[in-house]
Amino acid sequence: PPPVPPTTTEEAADDIPGAPDGTTPLGGGGFAWWAFPPGVSRSYEADEWLGAGAALDAAAEAGRGCEFCLGFSQGAMLLAVLLARGRLPDCRVAVLAGAGWPRPFAEDLRSYRDRGGRPVGGSLVQPAVLHVTSEQDRINPREQALEVHRCLGGDVLEHAAGHALPPDGDPAA
Repeated sequence: PPPVPPTTTEEAADDIPGAPDGTTPLGGGGFAWWAFPPGVSRSYEADEWLGAGAALDAAAEAGRGCEFCLGFSQGAMLLAVLLARGRLPDCRVAVLAGAGWPRPFAEDLRSYRDRGGRPVGGSLVQPAVLHVTSEQDRINPREQALEVHRCLGGDVLEHAAGHALPPDGDPAA
């Protein structure tokens, strides 16, 4: 099957054939899509994502030809930016789960909203977008996922599992 961009957790990546790893190695053997400047501990707090250019390029390449794209956490923020910039021209359906506000790229999302949901770049397609969030998310606050939703449009699915995809058996799943 074609690759499914972007995801950040090894567990999620293990469940999705062809899912790419992030581009920034972490100390425990995993990967993230970018690093933080000194003194910053969350993506939504950073004015800059170190390595974001490489992450955007890698995820856009992994998403080439994909009609369905799934992003979780950092991957959801990355996917939001790629959609707003029109870098996934074949994407018809996108799921953004556990997204925070992509602060360094806020203008990309706001411009997308102000253009009526039309991306710049190579995409003429306006994909269906599902935003998955939880009031119990302690990593990326729910309000930030809803701000991404206000810019990209689409539907919202809420669940009670926190910073996770809704588990099997959850009424929201």
